[in-house]
Amino acid sequence: MKTIVRFATLGILVAALLAVAGCTLQQTGPTQTDSQTVDVAGAESVRADILMGAGKLEISGGASALMNAKFTYNVRDWRPEVDYSVSNKRGRLTVEQPSTRGVPNTTNVRYEWDLRLNNDVPMELTAKLGAGESNLDLRDLSLTSLEVQAGAGEVDIAVPAKSLTLLKAVMGAGDMTIDLDGDWKNDLRADVKGGVGTATLRLPRNTGVRVTVEGGLGSVKAYDLNVDGRVYTNDAYGKSDVTLEISVAGGIGEVRLELGD
Repeated sequence: MKTIVRFATLGILVAALLAVAGCTLQQTGPTQTDSQTVDVAGAESVRADILMGAGKLEISGGASALMNAKFTYNVRDWRPEVDYSVSNKRGRLTVEQPSTRGVPNTTNVRYEWDLRLNNDVPMELTAKLGAGESNLDLRDLSLTSLEVQAGAGEVDIAVPAKSLTLLKAVMGAGDMTIDLDGDWKNDLRADVKGGVGTATLRLPRNTGVRVTVEGGLGSVKAYDLNVDGRVYTNDAYGKSDVTLEISVAGGIGEVRLELGD
């Protein structure tokens, strides 16, 4: 119930602010569901950009093509825009919510994306998110880099330990959980910028981890980690062949560091 109230309040505030700014108010209508498939088309690697202003986002693996997508919405002009091109065997995929079509005149908005991506194609993924709920279960993908910028809402991210080498995450006014647990094959460099809410990092036990927390007005809670000032390490740090180096710039919210199973 708290989540429903939060989103309803946020929707009213966003609609009011944009209406004052002169944006057109949109009518909601019948709920539509569109499915779309994007083929790999010979690409040997792909850069994917996911741009969603507000709504519910699900990203996972298991696509038979490059992407199998299902979009559900009840604002006609918010039909997502999908673009894909290949040049020199490198693909560029963009999935974007129209940004200049106004805001709905009600909070009874349904806007959901379910994106399934190919497990095997090496990919760089960027997700820029506004208000809403996002679940990015990326563990089966062949991601080499991941960048997530979040606004308001809850974001859950699970990353692929088999391939990821670079991670950037920026929180907004909501909560973010990043699951880094797994059997890591490569070193990882991660930069996390905290926001107003709670940033939770779930860390592996058997791969060396070093987390440095800088700045911020909020608290840091660390569970089963070694603490030296603002540096947190697990028992595997300095012993394993692979190391996760994580920098956290704290916001005014809470930073939680915990070891996985």
